[in-house]
Amino acid sequence: MYKSVTFVLLSAIFASGCSLAEEIEIPEHLREVENLTVYPADVKPVYSINFEREAGFGDTEEVIFGRVGSLAVDGSGRVFIADGSERTIHVFHPDGNFLTSIGREGSGPGEFQNISGMKIQSGQLFVHDSRLQRIVVYSLSDLFADSGSAATSAYSYTVELTPENWRHIEDSAGFSSTPSRFFFLGDESILTGFSKMYTPEERYLRYYLLDHEGRIISDRILEQRDSDMYTTMIDGGSYVLRLPFGRKPLIAASDEGRIYAAYSDEFLVKKYNPDSGYERAIYYPYDSGVVNRRDVMSRIGEDNARILRDAEFPERWPVLEEMLIDDENQLWIATITDDDEQYEWKVLDQYGELLAQFQWPGNRLRPFYQSEEVEKIQTIRDGYLYTRGTDEMGVASIVRYRIEMEEK
Repeated sequence: MYKSVTFVLLSAIFASGCSLAEEIEIPEHLREVENLTVYPADVKPVYSINFEREAGFGDTEEVIFGRVGSLAVDGSGRVFIADGSERTIHVFHPDGNFLTSIGREGSGPGEFQNISGMKIQSGQLFVHDSRLQRIVVYSLSDLFADSGSAATSAYSYTVELTPENWRHIEDSAGFSSTPSRFFFLGDESILTGFSKMYTPEERYLRYYLLDHEGRIISDRILEQRDSDMYTTMIDGGSYVLRLPFGRKPLIAASDEGRIYAAYSDEFLVKKYNPDSGYERAIYYPYDSGVVNRRDVMSRIGEDNARILRDAEFPERWPVLEEMLIDDENQLWIATITDDDEQYEWKVLDQYGELLAQFQWPGNRLRPFYQSEEVEKIQTIRDGYLYTRGTDEMGVASIVRYRIEMEEK
């Protein structure tokens, strides 16, 4: 492949007569990245963006949640919410009215011991059960064809996640006993991440494609180093923590089957095709905030502060916190700001152009603590943004906002 670096500049730069290298400096390690597009740090978004709260999904007269968990939304706007305590999935009409529930606690067909993730793809609901090491699949057309027996008739099949299905992979030695991450691609294959640990501080995520029988059907698609971990011994006890200012991997997969990967320490996003590998990358220069050790230690609680008393803190916070992708193949990326209680989200098209940006509540000291009242962004679909949080009474729910974009 050929190497190319594309610099996206404002018209004023061309008028100044300055060279590209003078106007946008990139780290040395990025100069070898193929097909890289670099955007200026001060680029302005194309659109302004606003959010109009429209509906809530939670406790009703028909159903009371034990614990609001994973979320999925289908093409009709119906909302599927996992109840982590009851091991079931409650389904709501787009207007917030309760429709039905799917599954129950158990180990039989269509039953769960733990609902650790959900995704709707090609008219099917995929539910990952990390305890039973399987993916349960429901047909949405069957689910709503007969509301009287929906929970039973909608069950379609089960994908068993057993090590026998990937022992033929040459580098599978040392894999975790079950995959840890799943992304459902448009061709109905499943991008699956396996954790491989060399030491508690050195762990990797290796991604492959699974078919609907749970078998690996590809070579390794990509590899990411897992989150930085801190280990220490205190009073004879061993502690392993993921620090909020440590480097971590981010990944998202689009309905068209493209994969986007990044690390939290820089605004560099790489795009992959599962069939042909790496395609291109985009980069935004970004200065993250300075880590104030005294401030962090004063806010994380006595027990955490005691564990971290000998930890080495970095000079700066990471750049990225989270990366999502919507059904229009637009990236939604949360960047960490100097404000402890909010992130700045950036909406990019698939080529990296900045479409919009906005502030949203968040907490850069996660995972030490997170205000339960914060409405954490969960998914974006069909022009709506869905969040999960709790109100002032401590009642958890899902909230839907209509996204309004206007050209500036």
